[in-house]
Amino acid sequence: MFLIYLLLSWFYTILFYFYFYQFHQEKSMTHPKRIISLHNLLGCICFLILLCLQHTSTTDILLILMGFSLSIIDIYQYIVDPFLSLLFFTSLLISQIPHIQIVLPMMVLLILRLISYLLPNQLGFGDVKLLVMWATCLSSLQLIWLIFIASSLGILFILFMNLLSSKRIEKIAFVPFLTTALTVVIYLF
Repeated sequence: MFLIYLLLSWFYTILFYFYFYQFHQEKSMTHPKRIISLHNLLGCICFLILLCLQHTSTTDILLILMGFSLSIIDIYQYIVDPFLSLLFFTSLLISQIPHIQIVLPMMVLLILRLISYLLPNQLGFGDVKLLVMWATCLSSLQLIWLIFIASSLGILFILFMNLLSSKRIEKIAFVPFLTTALTVVIYLF
């Protein structure tokens, strides 16, 4: 359990450091500069130790690994890499062929596309695509908790950052919050 806390603290250290660095430099948030530092390396080491020590299934390891990889890309570039997500999703499907759900991902896709139609420019298609991919391997209860935890963390992050900074945050990388919620949901359910 200590490694989970260590991993999540590393993850949010990167997130806060990135946003404070961007506000301090007063640069555009659409094409941020890459920041490579020691805490990135330490977080990767903690993540590998966590994967080796926990008795998790291959599917859970692939889901979490996909989430953390796409989160780091999303933090720095505000994009969910289609090639990397397709690579992870293909390996996930190969490992889960007998247990794939079809109805839940279609429902998630329809609901999230309806939300993005009603509220344009509020929900990125990369986040929708990631949730649909994860819905093939999660139960409906896990998916509801994942969305609730990720949304709560995102709202708290925006409130906290707006309190600390004079500038308002209007766009955030949401994949890190989805990944944190996924990690919590996998280890709790």
